[in-house]
Amino acid sequence: MTAYVTASEFATLGPTGSLVTFTTGEIEDAILVASAEADDYLACRYTLPLTAWPVSLKKHVSAIAARNLMRNRGMNPESEEAFDRPANEAVKWLAMVADGRLAPQGVTDSKVVGDAEFDVSLAISLPTRSDPFTR
Repeated sequence: MTAYVTASEFATLGPTGSLVTFTTGEIEDAILVASAEADDYLACRYTLPLTAWPVSLKKHVSAIAARNLMRNRGMNPESEEAFDRPANEAVKWLAMVADGRLAPQGVTDSKVVGDAEFDVSLAISLPTRSDPFTR
């Protein structure tokens, strides 16, 4: 499974503040879960795994991971909006990508464009033969 953001990128892209209390392992686990959720949408449009992706995908995966971390720990109701809103926007963004309404620049999937061995189409016709017994 592909993690679309690293823990160090998460620190700069994700919300700050109460997330500093999580370990790197907890953050990496949350990133893997959020990346898997993103794959559910991306698979509608791309052949997975992706081999390249833009910072916008990293940002949205970070938002989902941050919400998951806070929900697992138990979120203060006053801070809930700060984590839910970006994660909900991320899910909307992913849905637009899946539906083809949004085409993020820099996404490269692992779709095979062609097989070099069978890339050329040939039509071979045998020469006509004259059969002296038929007319």
